[in-house]
Amino acid sequence: MPTRSATCCLATPSILAASGSASRYSVDPSPKGGGWVGERVAQHGPTPSPSRREGVRPQPLPSGGGKTPPPSGEAGWGSESHMKHKLMVVLTLLAALAALLSLPQAQVNAQATPPRVVAIDPGHGGSEYGGAHYNKQSYVDLYEKTANLKVALLLAARLRAAGYIVALTRATDSQVNIPRTDRNGNGVIDTDDDLQARVDIANAAKADILVSLHHDSRTYNTAYDNATVYYCAECGHVYNSVQLGLSISAAFSETYALHGWHIPTRGVIPDNTLGKPSGHLYLLGPHNWRIKRPSAMPGVLVEPLFLTNDYAYALETAPGGYEVMADAYYLGITNYFINR
Repeated sequence: MPTRSATCCLATPSILAASGSASRYSVDPSPKGGGWVGERVAQHGPTPSPSRREGVRPQPLPSGGGKTPPPSGEAGWGSESHMKHKLMVVLTLLAALAALLSLPQAQVNAQATPPRVVAIDPGHGGSEYGGAHYNKQSYVDLYEKTANLKVALLLAARLRAAGYIVALTRATDSQVNIPRTDRNGNGVIDTDDDLQARVDIANAAKADILVSLHHDSRTYNTAYDNATVYYCAECGHVYNSVQLGLSISAAFSETYALHGWHIPTRGVIPDNTLGKPSGHLYLLGPHNWRIKRPSAMPGVLVEPLFLTNDYAYALETAPGGYEVMADAYYLGITNYFINR
């Protein structure tokens, strides 16, 4: 699969350690894997088999001390034409091996697996505004739904360019449950039906992972800021969800540091700490009285910064800011698949 780094270029980074409030994350971008060719093979070709065969006596040297004549008929083992043939075989094999070793390891790995399917959910949309940033005149200058969509579209473009299949739950400023339908069958059409529509899209796409993009906010203590990743601790794919969360959290930590953004990370946290109805985020939770058709793949919901924080808002809305966010998501998602 084609590759990108932390700034849209992929190596084969691996997570060395993890840190939020109590742990620290770092990513080692050095490639792993590869192959080698023995020095003797590279310089001289393979060692030929002994010329003496069972039941065949070696030809005696002529009395004058000249070379041993080749056997009658086809050229013998030591003939010039036979040696040329051997040399061509060795050179062909070495050329093929060199071409293989020149591929990035991530591309070699990708060739052995089918394209990955990534469900990207830009949170909120339409009449669901989410959080917001207010300017000094107390007017809204950015809604969360808008920031979520900007980053999601950039991320989707990066993933598709790298060969991933992307299922976006929305690509415009709209809700997902259109036309409005009672998707969970409780007799009421509300926000839960819109959330169920998002889950249904991810399930229908048979996505390998689900990543829901959000921005956090506070109406009080607007100086507060951090990056947090949530997962469901009571789902069957909890291990892979945690690994996905760790990979994305570490990628944000590294990408923020790379660009000089001073935003701390809290790490990966269970969604049952949020006090949501039924105890879980709808997109991540298990089947229960509220969630009729749960997501069938590992998934996380990411709050990479607080939109209500003036410093974080200024970073993200500056030229290239949304691209930095998309780069971090891309790095975290790609590292997750490389380490599977």
